[in-house]
Amino acid sequence: MLSVVVLVACLAGTTAIHCEGDNDLEDVQSFTQQVQNAGDMDYWRTRQKNFQAYGRFDGDPSDAVVTAGYYTANDNLIYGISVNCGAGTWKSLVTDNENEDADVVKTFKHGSLDTACVDGEEFDIFLKITQPYLMNWAFDGQAMQYGLDTLELYQAYRIRPHKVPSKYNADQAAYFKMEGTGSAKFTRFSWGQCNTWPHSIANNCLEARNWVLRRSKLPLTAQGLGQFGQHLQLWYPTCFAETRYYSYVQTRVHPDRNSTDRGFLYCCCANMETGDVILNGDGTDMCALIDDGSCSLECQGDIDILIEIQNILEHGDGK
Repeated sequence: MLSVVVLVACLAGTTAIHCEGDNDLEDVQSFTQQVQNAGDMDYWRTRQKNFQAYGRFDGDPSDAVVTAGYYTANDNLIYGISVNCGAGTWKSLVTDNENEDADVVKTFKHGSLDTACVDGEEFDIFLKITQPYLMNWAFDGQAMQYGLDTLELYQAYRIRPHKVPSKYNADQAAYFKMEGTGSAKFTRFSWGQCNTWPHSIANNCLEARNWVLRRSKLPLTAQGLGQFGQHLQLWYPTCFAETRYYSYVQTRVHPDRNSTDRGFLYCCCANMETGDVILNGDGTDMCALIDDGSCSLECQGDIDILIEIQNILEHGDGK
């Protein structure tokens, strides 16, 4: 079994925008990402972080089990999931907070998979960190959690997922770990205050946008995940004239730890074909904070693509 351990806190992104790391993996079945400064709000600005794993089933998935977890420096489980493809079930796991004498892992929630694991198909996992005991998992766009509480926060009542009853909390995290058995292979891992989408749909903005929104906090009636979503429905790739091409100015880029105390979002100049951010001459992203409601960048679209789009709008795509 091929295993990969990444012990670098911040890596240069590939296709992700402002992620701490975005790594392509070569069908590994074990992967560990070190997470530094997890509870340091001077570093992170907010506690919110996203962990996104991508993989595929390379063969009969009937004996495949996919597990992932958030761990302390001493390898204590904070919060994890286990997906059993053969049984068509899932469960979430915590370290029992009622056992003071030993670290005992117990089941928190459990359920059935909405969609079966399929040979040759891709899968994805995400973990959303919101607060020390407010976290939620999803597998293949299905929430691995249920149950809501009404909390009084900031002099207002807010609906939130159930508190995670673990002995350890997200501020104590040091590692994200994942493993696959049988035909389950991992192909990519991204993390940070960002959102990503699969490489396999990167050349179609409409598909990428729909994929992101299905995992967002859009209401369940709008095919989102509601309170169990990975991010607000405000952050998604924008598509030029509702075609498969990306807008060359992306104005809904997720805020990150450098977005100031007010959490301003970004605008970025992007490749219309792939959605990748254009780089400046020094290798930095061509992005700017939107602090007054407008984007200060002067981005330029690909003239050939713009002509093609114009022809499509006037005459149809001919397909």
